[in-house]
Amino acid sequence: MKVLFVCTGNTCRSPMAAAVLNRLAAEGDLPHRAASAGLAAFEGAPATDESLAALRERYGGEPADLASHRAHRVDRADVDAADAVLAMTEAHRRELVRRFPEAAAKIATLKGGEDVADPYGCGGEAYDETLATLEAAVRDWLAEHP
Repeated sequence: MKVLFVCTGNTCRSPMAAAVLNRLAAEGDLPHRAASAGLAAFEGAPATDESLAALRERYGGEPADLASHRAHRVDRADVDAADAVLAMTEAHRRELVRRFPEAAAKIATLKGGEDVADPYGCGGEAYDETLATLEAAVRDWLAEHP
C-alpha cells in the first residue's frame, strides 16, 4: 500500500511521518511505502535541521529518508499513485478534497480529524513532541491498515 502524507511546506510533518511509516513497515515486514508532499511546498527545499535531529535522537543514526528529502508540491500524479492520502490537519484534508475531488474517498487526516501541530520555527522540543505524535498516529493507522 502506498501512503502519501501531506502538510503545508513538506519540510517537517509530512516527511517525518513518511520516514516513520517507512521505518515501521521495514521493521515489521509490512507491504507499505510512504511518500510526502506539501500543499504550498517550496520545490527542492530540504527537510528542516530540527526534523533530522528529532529522528536522529529518537532512532539513532542518520535518517536516510530525510537526509535526501527535497520538498515537493502535491500534484495529481502523487494523489493518483497513492492508496491513501493522509493530511496533517483538517484544513489540509479539505484543501486536498477541493483540489482532487475524484480522490475524496482516499483522503483523510492522519489522526482522524485531530490536527498534528506544526513545529516549524518552534525549536527542537516542539519537533520531538510532533515526532512522538506522528509515531503514535502512524502506529495506530498501521494497526487499522495492516
